[in-house]
Amino acid sequence: MSSSKTLLCPAKINLGLAVPFRRPDGYHEIESLFLPIDFCDELTVTPADSLHLRTENLIELSTRSDFEAVSERGDPEKNLLMRLMSAINRDRAEPLRFELFLRKRIPSGAGLGGGSSNAGILLRYLIEVGLLDRSHAFELARSHGADIPFFLDARPSAVTGIGEIIEPISQEKDHARLKSIRGVLMLSDVVVPTKNAYSELKRPLQPTSQSKAGSSPGRAYQALLEGDAKALSQIGNDFEEVVFRLHPELAGVKDALLDCGAFYASMSGSGSAIFGLYDRMQEDERLAFLRQRFPAYRAVPFGFFL
Repeated sequence: MSSSKTLLCPAKINLGLAVPFRRPDGYHEIESLFLPIDFCDELTVTPADSLHLRTENLIELSTRSDFEAVSERGDPEKNLLMRLMSAINRDRAEPLRFELFLRKRIPSGAGLGGGSSNAGILLRYLIEVGLLDRSHAFELARSHGADIPFFLDARPSAVTGIGEIIEPISQEKDHARLKSIRGVLMLSDVVVPTKNAYSELKRPLQPTSQSKAGSSPGRAYQALLEGDAKALSQIGNDFEEVVFRLHPELAGVKDALLDCGAFYASMSGSGSAIFGLYDRMQEDERLAFLRQRFPAYRAVPFGFFL
């Protein structure tokens, strides 16, 4: 391995997110359809004399300061990529030495899996070049973050357990339909720490569902392909009740996305990003409307990452 490789690290959105109960080990069971989108960070991996991180912070929100704190301008040893590489090198007689250059766009605290994507895509690359076997990579992924295993093979998937049970759900014949769907992400300075969001759900310690999220990931995916707005309207995100209570303005953003033609709108993950899905029509007008109505938000158009 003697040359640089630039990797795209996609964000993800959740179409439906049910959290039925909390396990005795403190983790929460989830059930969700994970969908990768083409709002991406870029990670360039280059062989080097030492392991080090270099970054370009392209986040256009106040949360850019959170990334600065774990960049080379802060404490890079706290960056998930560096922590992951340290864990990999502990098991090696000859440590891996790379320059990791990360162009960061995906904000933290938004429910988009940005840091997890960086880690998962790096692990996938190390598998592809023969520096890690898949089983070891999966264990590293699972031990460093609940969403990281999904990004080892980022494609539409039913995700259950604590995020480690992943069943790819899309087929190549679905791609034309998926490519016809456009989305808008509404990003704000609101930060929702995942740990806080889970604690506010107050789920019981037994597998009896209090979820209000509705349909299974398989049915959610079929409704997405069919553009079945009625079926999709029954599919929700359990975190919305908690987060919208704390930040009611986010509920207004979701309503606005539906008002301007989205066939589905939801919060992603534990928030705070809100997204709407549309058939390909009048994207420029839609973005102009949303940016005028919500000047404090960043409206980002996207498609699915296929």
